[in-house]
This record gives sequence, structure tokens and C-alpha cells, in this order.
Amino acid sequence: MSTLLDAIFSIVIGGIILVFALRLNVNMNATVAAKTTSTIAQTNMTTFTDILESDLRKAGYNTFVPNLVTLAESTRIRFKGDFNNDNAVDSVQYSISTTPDAGALNQNARVIYRTVNNGLPQSIRIGATRLRFWYFDASGNPLAANPSVTNPVLIRTIKARVNVELAVEVNTYKKANGTFVSDTTLSSASWEQTFKPMNLR
Repeated sequence: MSTLLDAIFSIVIGGIILVFALRLNVNMNATVAAKTTSTIAQTNMTTFTDILESDLRKAGYNTFVPNLVTLAESTRIRFKGDFNNDNAVDSVQYSISTTPDAGALNQNARVIYRTVNNGLPQSIRIGATRLRFWYFDASGNPLAANPSVTNPVLIRTIKARVNVELAVEVNTYKKANGTFVSDTTLSSASWEQTFKPMNLR
């Protein structure tokens, strides 16, 4: 009888330890996934904003034409400059989709588009949930962009903001009804900077 009780207690204790071990493993996986997602979100943000920052700083560079900013909206901007330093006037446009990125787990994620001249838009999928621009004149007064700045030649300062929310799957399990459900983790990053391109002055 004692041997049987010992065996039962051993099975119970072993089961409890197994449950704790499985839960610990799930928690560790979630922690690792969260850290990885955060790193990816920061990397995506840095990669994109480096390009955007470079373009905005070159607005009007080596370009002796009027109306350097040709479109100035809250979620879309188009401006001219010699972006690849080949003595040719180019235009670059940034915009963000109004519908969710079909390839993203986060339904709030949108696709950012970068279009050079009349080329095809380059899709930038970084989990962006916001791309926003503000415009100011030489005195620092905000210029209304509803829907667009009516006289973009007055623009001297541009402020840009990008928000990223990246979601990845952590764990997938099967429910009692036979459907599969995925746990996801969400990491966010934001960036905001004000630019005063020399050639807009």
C-alpha cells in the first residue's frame, strides 16, 4: 500500500513539475519573442527614417527651380532635389496607405510608399501605423494642410513623425472546437524630427 501511495505521489508531483516547466518554457518563449520583436521594430524604424531623413535634408539640393515642395499634406509629401548627386532634378514622394497591410499581423499596420520621379512606388513594410507631416513658414507659424498647404512655397520647416507597431506570433494552440489560435506580441517604436532644409530658405 505504501509503495502504491509513493507511486501516486510521485506521479502527481512529476505532473506538477512538468506543468511548471511547460509554463516556464512558454513564458521564456514569450520574453524572447518580445525582445526580438522590439529589436526588429527599432531596426525597421532606423532603416526607414535614415532614408527619409536623407531625402528631407536634400530637399532643394542642387535644384535651381521654383516650387521645391510640390505637394504638402498631413500624410503625403512630394519635393524636388538632386537626391543621387547626378546634377539632375528629381522628385520624391512619401505617402502611407489608407488600408491595412495585408501581410502584417497587426491590422493597424499600413504600407509606406516612396516614389521617385514617375517610377513605381517602393513599398516599405515596417509595421508603420502612422506617417505624419507638419509644415511651418519662415516665422515658425504652422501652415494648414487641410487637405494640403495652399502655398507650399512658404514652407521653410518640415516636421515628420513615424510610428511603428510590429506584431509577431509567439505561440499557436488548438482550441476545444478544433480551431487554431495564435498568441502575438506587439512592440512599438516612434520617431519624430524637425527639418530645416537649407535650400528651402
